[in-house]
Amino acid sequence: MLLFCATMFCATALASRPGGSNSVETEAVQSGSGDSANAADCATCHKEVVKDFASNSHSRPVLMHGGKGVTCESCHGPGKAHAEAGDVTMIFNPARATAKEVHEKCQTCHKARHANFERSVHDKGNVSCIGCHSIHSAGAPKHLLKMEQPQLCF
Repeated sequence: MLLFCATMFCATALASRPGGSNSVETEAVQSGSGDSANAADCATCHKEVVKDFASNSHSRPVLMHGGKGVTCESCHGPGKAHAEAGDVTMIFNPARATAKEVHEKCQTCHKARHANFERSVHDKGNVSCIGCHSIHSAGAPKHLLKMEQPQLCF
């Protein structure tokens, strides 16, 4: 019942956004730094990721703080130079980062929930967050795990 209520709340919030848009694709976020891109810029090359992100649990915070909550740049860093040059080295890509770098990036939002990660078997084993979690996938099981926990761990 709680899940149903949360789903209905999110659907209502998405439907009532100004301009009638309910897609993250059109969410333009300006940070004022001049280094920022917006989701439309990201969608130019990453259309499927941006489109599918709207149904991902990481997309919910986008709606917070007047649309200036979590954005692509919250995880990947400023994207204007990357978008203009098309240079993959100009943006943070967890798939190319070390486990420590990925952990630090994820901990910017998830520190309270995973405060003891540094003492965990995952950290000691150099397992990054993306080793278990599918960050962009909308259809991932509970907690965005890549597969059900018993199969994933064993």
